Amino acid sequence: GQIYQGIHQPIISEELFELAQKTHKKRIRKFRVYRDFLFGGLVNCKECGYKMSACFTNKHSEGKLKRYYYYRCTCVNKKGWQACSTKEVSAERIENYILENLERISLDKNYVENLVFKLNHSLNSSSPEIKNSASPHRAGLELSQVCSKFSKFSVETIVSTLKSFLFALASKKGIERNLLIRRGVKEIIYSKENIKITLFYSENLKDFQFSETKESPALLSQGRVNFSGRNEASSFPPQQSEFVSDTTSAPDRNRTYIT
Repeated sequence: GQIYQGIHQPIISEELFELAQKTHKKRIRKFRVYRDFLFGGLVNCKECGYKMSACFTNKHSEGKLKRYYYYRCTCVNKKGWQACSTKEVSAERIENYILENLERISLDKNYVENLVFKLNHSLNSSSPEIKNSASPHRAGLELSQVCSKFSKFSVETIVSTLKSFLFALASKKGIERNLLIRRGVKEIIYSKENIKITLFYSENLKDFQFSETKESPALLSQGRVNFSGRNEASSFPPQQSEFVSDTTSAPDRNRTYIT
């Protein structure tokens, strides 16, 4: 276990070796390997049906190393980059985009009221103008169930639940935030054209109390992103996003979709 001084002639001097070690340590940049992917395990690719797994890439720019995080189609990982045109989407952008639209809906009570009213008058209508009257470039809410079944979920209940959910997200961090997402979100289906999210609602509202509802934006801890590239060649944001609700699930829970 002892170290003995070598007797052969060194290739470089001890001073030069120590200088090289110091220079090497300065160039080493510590990166956080793990990121709290908010929707990890919940995102699916619409095109091929594969899961979109959390991943990252390192890129050099102006002599600096930067890490980028994505949700990448597992089909691409297994079969090659050309196997699926969806490929990947920025984790930060899709997470912020979804939260921004949920927050906007939760603050737009009149919008929800108008859609409930439209439901009562257009559910059985065959007119495509009525059924597709929502703007294709605005995330919205379409309640696709008969009014008698929907009576337990008033407009106030929907708005209150969304606000409560978003406020709770803003007050949680790390694993607690991720667990809360899995309590409220069933799955996310992503494509370049649209995003579809399945949310849970419990018929017993006491089972779905996240926290006290307060007027607090959900994106304080997440940070906002300005999505000005809708008409650019990038695959984000999607061309359409629409909020659709259905109750064809288990007796104790309703399913709500955002497409």
